[in-house]
Amino acid sequence: MNRTLFVMFVALALAGGLFGAQGGWPPPVTPPVWFGEAATGASAPPHWMPKQPGHYSLTDWRRVIDSTWGPGLPVSEKLAIFDMCWNTIDAKFGCFNNLSVNWDSLRTVYRPEIEDTVSRGRFAAIMNHLGTALREGHTNVKDILVNSSTELLPGVPLWVVGAWTDVGHFGAGLTPLPDSSLLVYRVADSHPLGLLRGDVVLGYDRRRWADILLELQDAQLPIRRQFCWGSCSTAMTHSLLNAAGMNWQVSSLHGEGRSGKMAG
Repeated sequence: MNRTLFVMFVALALAGGLFGAQGGWPPPVTPPVWFGEAATGASAPPHWMPKQPGHYSLTDWRRVIDSTWGPGLPVSEKLAIFDMCWNTIDAKFGCFNNLSVNWDSLRTVYRPEIEDTVSRGRFAAIMNHLGTALREGHTNVKDILVNSSTELLPGVPLWVVGAWTDVGHFGAGLTPLPDSSLLVYRVADSHPLGLLRGDVVLGYDRRRWADILLELQDAQLPIRRQFCWGSCSTAMTHSLLNAAGMNWQVSSLHGEGRSGKMAG
């Protein structure tokens, strides 16, 4: 059985916040590597479909997730990986104390879906969100090809969470403002979108990033962690918001400067 497709890192550390925990969700009111250039070791997925104009619904995202990486392993092997992960965490995870997640219910929800056959992309997403439900920054379950080695081309259904290390994929550093828009605090020269320090990024396809985040959560895109996420609810909200630029591949980005001029 080829279980090397997945990496599971479970550490005995403090439990953090995630998504809706403790009222933190919905959110409160280096040299540039430009957009089309792949990260080291990254490659296009086998069935890449460029992003179509406009807003993607949940059904659209699920279709793209299923088609991008193909069918993946046989059902029996997917189930074996899922069981190994769930059982290991159930027996050895040290951070269930004060954690509101119902670990048994997650198994009840996800395992029958896998039994009914899921694509490689959907299976990776299930494992990503299974690990994410633990609200612990040192616990990560991923498919190396899907989550780490896929190039972030336009339309690739990968949800980047956090923007703490290299943000060359976007070429600018963003930090959340009180209304959940994003202030550009540092930007590479001659940015393709014309962004300048002090501009404010609003979102994608004329829709606010904070609203799109709720849809990405519902669609359960596979997750790419950008180093780490928050150890409490407010920090997790910050991680989700400040990664707006790193998610340009899911749509076309627009922003607004202090003068009200659209930046892209």
